[in-house]
Amino acid sequence: MLLFGGVLLIGVAVDVTRLIATWRETAHLAATAAETGAGWVQSEDLYLGELILDPDAAERAAHEVAGADDRAVDVTVTPSEVCVTVEQEVSPGVASLVGIGSKVVMATACASPRQG
Repeated sequence: MLLFGGVLLIGVAVDVTRLIATWRETAHLAATAAETGAGWVQSEDLYLGELILDPDAAERAAHEVAGADDRAVDVTVTPSEVCVTVEQEVSPGVASLVGIGSKVVMATACASPRQG
């Protein structure tokens, strides 16, 4: 009984670690996609000294960065900001034995073009 409890505890610890790692990956993808999208400015406005996003190019670039592996990605683009929300599902291994089901991990990041 003690051995079973120990194995179960280790399995739950591994599942929690997987959940945290997936959250970190999701947050990184959202931030990277937002920063990538914020790099797509309208060239005609750039010559006038204004940094205005190209909405179609920014959205397409953000989706290309974060949209692989069947992740749910939502991109919102305004003339001055790109916001990306990424969702991933994590299925537990050993934790499913005690009734813990799949969890959805979500992260949102926003970025805007800056002149530096």
